[in-house]
Amino acid sequence: MKRILFLTSILTLLSMRIGTALAAPTQNWNGFLADNGIDVTNPQTAAHGMILGQTKEALGVAVSVEGLYYDGETFLLGFRTENLRPQSPALVLYTDVIINGAPARATADHPLSRWSPHIFGLSVAGDPINNLMTDFNADMDYFSWNGAVEVSSHFIVLKPSKPIVIVDAEIHNAYDHEDMEEDRQAMLSALRAEGVTIAEAGDTDADAWREKGYLVLNRYGDSHLEDWKEGDSVPALTGLDLPDAERQEIVIAFHVNLGDLSM
Repeated sequence: MKRILFLTSILTLLSMRIGTALAAPTQNWNGFLADNGIDVTNPQTAAHGMILGQTKEALGVAVSVEGLYYDGETFLLGFRTENLRPQSPALVLYTDVIINGAPARATADHPLSRWSPHIFGLSVAGDPINNLMTDFNADMDYFSWNGAVEVSSHFIVLKPSKPIVIVDAEIHNAYDHEDMEEDRQAMLSALRAEGVTIAEAGDTDADAWREKGYLVLNRYGDSHLEDWKEGDSVPALTGLDLPDAERQEIVIAFHVNLGDLSM
């Protein structure tokens, strides 16, 4: 299996570990384009865009393809994910973008994967944690399509069948840095608000929690990060560490003439 880790998800996942504050993307189409370096003040920008707003639901999670931007040099898809039952967190994998039957490459590895609501490893206190947008930005060095094409975006929703407990002694350690401590407190509040149990510092026997019927995760939303190092595949980003979970796939397809958008 190829390692398929989306750069943005790695940065989000490790934000508390490395102490990096990452601003949340703007949660509307124009703001999304601007966050990806597109000049939305240019009148021609609208001609390169296609608003889609196609949504499908699986296991209480709504996933939508918000729109497409293509100007011949950039191919950008905007996705939105909303957990309609936020007190039942789900892991959503954004697995493939297929154009005319062939997978498109992203500028960073794919798929992106994130918990919804986004309650693990919050990077900026006060950021939204649900109904979030993210992107697929194609690597144009490997992009050969033009004219009329069919584009399909593929997703997998994994809903744990067990209650979640965070077993991670470090989650209780306060930071000296004010902003980092604010982020930690925001993460704790978000976890508790969505019904996630947080094991006390003296109650971190993971096996004991598993025997009680819990899905054991750490503060990054993963159960195998103790020995993780840069370059390794992260199980949370592929769903491999969620064997006790309902699984449902979503495919959203549409047709577009890339030649018309790029004119």
